[in-house]
Amino acid sequence: MCGITGFLGGPYSREERKDIIIKMASKLQKRGPDNLCTWIDESNHISLAHTRLSIIDKSDSGLQPMFSSNKRLVITFNGEIYNHKELKKDLENSGYQISWRGYSDTEILINCIEAWGISKTLEKCVGMFAFALWDIKKQTLILARDRFGEKPLYYGQIGKGKFSTLVFSSELKALKEHPEFHQNIDKNALSSYLKTMTVTGYNSIFEDIKKVVPGTFIIFNKDKEEQSIEKYWVLEDLINSREINEKEFHNPKIIKKNLEKLLINSVSQQMLADVPVGAFLSGGIDSSTIVALMQSQSSIPIKTFSIGFTEKEYDESRYASKISKHLTTEHNELILSPSDVTNSITTITGIYDEPFADSSQIPTYLVSSLAKSQVTVSLTGDAGDELFCGYNRYRFASTLWPLIKKSPKLLKSILKLAINLLSPSEIENILENIPISNNWNMIGDKVYKILNTLNSNNINTLYEKLISNAFKESSLILNDQFENKNFVEIPHIKLNDVEHLMLLDLMNYLPNDILAKVDRASMGNSLETRIPFLDHRVVSYAWQIPLKYKLNKTKNKIINKWILREILYEYVPKDFFERPKSGFGIPLGKWLRGPLKEWANDLLSENSLKKYNLINSKKIQKIWDEHLSCKKNHEHALWTILVFQSWCQDNI
Repeated sequence: MCGITGFLGGPYSREERKDIIIKMASKLQKRGPDNLCTWIDESNHISLAHTRLSIIDKSDSGLQPMFSSNKRLVITFNGEIYNHKELKKDLENSGYQISWRGYSDTEILINCIEAWGISKTLEKCVGMFAFALWDIKKQTLILARDRFGEKPLYYGQIGKGKFSTLVFSSELKALKEHPEFHQNIDKNALSSYLKTMTVTGYNSIFEDIKKVVPGTFIIFNKDKEEQSIEKYWVLEDLINSREINEKEFHNPKIIKKNLEKLLINSVSQQMLADVPVGAFLSGGIDSSTIVALMQSQSSIPIKTFSIGFTEKEYDESRYASKISKHLTTEHNELILSPSDVTNSITTITGIYDEPFADSSQIPTYLVSSLAKSQVTVSLTGDAGDELFCGYNRYRFASTLWPLIKKSPKLLKSILKLAINLLSPSEIENILENIPISNNWNMIGDKVYKILNTLNSNNINTLYEKLISNAFKESSLILNDQFENKNFVEIPHIKLNDVEHLMLLDLMNYLPNDILAKVDRASMGNSLETRIPFLDHRVVSYAWQIPLKYKLNKTKNKIINKWILREILYEYVPKDFFERPKSGFGIPLGKWLRGPLKEWANDLLSENSLKKYNLINSKKIQKIWDEHLSCKKNHEHALWTILVFQSWCQDNI
């Protein structure tokens, strides 16, 4: 894993260019602490830089920016091409003659592009990546990103006239080092952040800076003009054209066998490295499956890592420990106290270039720090929820949503009014003796979330409400009124409501929240994380599997991730997982009333909020008072504001 950055344009001398590009790259050294190298073509006004975290071919032959064999192409690359050995064999079998300098995946990738072109090469690649490629002959710059957005890549035009420059980077902090960069907040991006706790869509928090769309590459000419945006992966097309094979996809035994084979292959490829490899183990279905498949292919104990909490109601480390013992992994755990969080909170919020308020960023950062003490690469179980129907919102869409759609507006209005008279804790007290409530954590908060969906009129508005965890209407707390729908909506496609939500998550929540969180938290510790579930062959197969084998309904209950569980139960006893689903959460509401209260008070003060003149201080103070008095639990809303205020201190 590495950091990449560069710029095209500007009236700078070679010395000025070198000074600028080194300053930009130096901000990425957490992503690549082993080397910092640059390449400058003054005559064409192009500058590239690379910071390296050595994973495969640690020798100097793997240094970047790197040339193709005929010196026509030069690349700065971040990521891993897991099938690079197969690509090399295909290239050599096709008659392509090359004298290899080393065996890095970057060298294989750039020479495949030279021989086959970029579209064909990217279609063949299995991996996660973001890269910039300069074609010396055509004088074009290509920016490319992997299929699902595992690796970040920002770009944009800054400056005017002769100072007009196209900039790009793995992180925004590098772009801020360019002399023409201006830190103007995109108010529409801020609006989306306040609702979802992340900057959604393909804009960034800064005006004029965008994200390269996953599964695409962009071609720019020497004059920085965007010539085309090409898609090399379109999941919607694959779904639209799927044909259910009666023999395979209606036989769960065959599905299980084929899916397990694909997962074993993905895990096997992603375990390859010239450095120590381990895995995150939360004790849930997804991470346990990945670790089980890793250990089944290893002759030595896999190093596993988990986080726990001193607050027992949030601590799931005991489950991870139990699974580790069964699989005989070499397990490492860290039990967090409030002081551990308070001591590292500034560092944690600071590694996210954009405001990012998914509070699971904290344990993710700390488990990455724990893992880095022993390994350089860690596999994770991320994306299992999106592919195999893991989130509670899928259950909701399958059970309650059909009833809500049919209910009269008057009935929904009365229900909403009645529930609003109760606090989440009062709702939990009422429901605690009802059996179904035993399968839900924090059911009071979930009832309030369901309440917010009652006036949804279609699946897209339902989705927006379900993932708006902070402020339902961001305009209510902004001093200026901005509302912009930044979710990536899907085109007309043959899906039921549950699958529709799953696809929206794959295109929105996964890249904007989950992948951004894991990338920044791990790279903030110079740790590479890999996600076997996001092998595109696994994703493609998963989307062919009928929904009934993911969300399996019986007379008494609904079992999510059914087909994945069937694979896991071959390695770990079923009764290890007979418990409610939990997220990777922290006791945030409690800590904001306790050890984080002083820190929060300072950031939420009237003077602090008015300093940036963006957030309505009186409305935030009311929310803060309600939370402190335990009248309501506003942890998500408050954390969203606190993170934004902390971000403003560093960026405005």
